[in-house]
Amino acid sequence: MSEPDTILVHGLEVPCYLGVPEEERAALQTVRVDLELETAAFPSQDHLDGTVDYHAVALAVKEEALKRPRLLLETMAQDFCSTILDGCQVSKVTVRIRKKVLPDTEWVGVQVTRSQQK
Repeated sequence: MSEPDTILVHGLEVPCYLGVPEEERAALQTVRVDLELETAAFPSQDHLDGTVDYHAVALAVKEEALKRPRLLLETMAQDFCSTILDGCQVSKVTVRIRKKVLPDTEWVGVQVTRSQQK
């Protein structure tokens, strides 16, 4: 069996309402999201059939982010995984979210990996 192929989306800017203090959550902010989408194999021909529409995935992630405010990056990452696994033909997804929140740091972040249930 061959190794899965992976589609990468790096540095997607996602607007959201996120944070523990209510004041932080009240303001629209932007987080950076990286996605790794594993699929059984890329199409052998130069056709759209059989591949993942990563533009649609990016739009779905942005839509999910604005559905409701969240306290935790961890929750948002898990919600993104569920959205992608439910809406796309991928076997596994890894979501990384980065946020500028702490002084003297470039960013803080989380990484979550989920697979399709067999």
